[in-house]
Amino acid sequence: MSLEEKQLILAKVESIYGNDPTPTVGDNALLTGKVSIEIADASRERKVLLPYFGALQKIPLGEGVKISFPVEVRGSGVATTPPRIAALLRAANLTESIGGAYVDYDPNSSAAGESCTIWFYQDGVLWKVLGCMAESVKLSAKANEIATLEFSLIGLWGGKASVTDVSFPAPTFEATSIVPPMFRSATFTVHTYAGIIENFEVTIKNKIAKRMSANASNGIYRYSIVGREVEGSIDPELVALSSFNPFDLWEDGDAGTITATIGSAAGNQFVITLSNTVLTPPKLGGREGMATYALAFTAHPTLSAGNGEIKIRQS
Repeated sequence: MSLEEKQLILAKVESIYGNDPTPTVGDNALLTGKVSIEIADASRERKVLLPYFGALQKIPLGEGVKISFPVEVRGSGVATTPPRIAALLRAANLTESIGGAYVDYDPNSSAAGESCTIWFYQDGVLWKVLGCMAESVKLSAKANEIATLEFSLIGLWGGKASVTDVSFPAPTFEATSIVPPMFRSATFTVHTYAGIIENFEVTIKNKIAKRMSANASNGIYRYSIVGREVEGSIDPELVALSSFNPFDLWEDGDAGTITATIGSAAGNQFVITLSNTVLTPPKLGGREGMATYALAFTAHPTLSAGNGEIKIRQS
């Protein structure tokens, strides 16, 4: 018998796409929520005529593996040391750069961006998924709650030999003394207005393309990211229009910056900056009997410089 919640994820950046860098339980184990995994089935029908009703069985064909799970927004404990979730961020086409007191993750527009290998242990069974690229990354932050990042990735199906029986390992997680910060003291601003919000969500949606190859064992040379959209939502309290007027911002197409800080301790603080954001038509909402806005937004590159829609900084 295997236990449903006895799960473990290891993730490590690949130096060559689809080549297993052999993640270890000592250096690459991640704390995650419940994992979902499935084979991207592309079985082929045999389109032949028969002298009777029915059809021949399909030829089984697995092209990829889809895997998704949430992780806590939690730092490494050292401002200039990347957190282990960096492997997932980099697989989302976010370039890692280390400064004097921070680690930044900024979007790039490379179709040959970085990928990661994921080893997923489901109790006594191990899945090895190579060439993983993130289809989406969703940040969810709620006042007085732990912020999370939900990753949805797709990687290469390595055939039945990529799923094996194993003993469940004993992982060593990073900086176990570092607890994830609550979403509070967030110094949140939207278009320079310090709004009172409860919920903040941002999603990076990547467009994934399959590069087909008859030479590849499963017919796919690699997965590549070929496009990106960034969108999100906030719920600020309704105030006098002289203080904050989302109708003006929306109708005039005014672009501005949205910033939120999660945590305050060095090495465990994350600053999310969304540049050049525009609002969609404002909607009304409510919270604890108070009027709020339900505002959605999109973030865009500028004509003068791309790859600036979002920045995730550990500091």
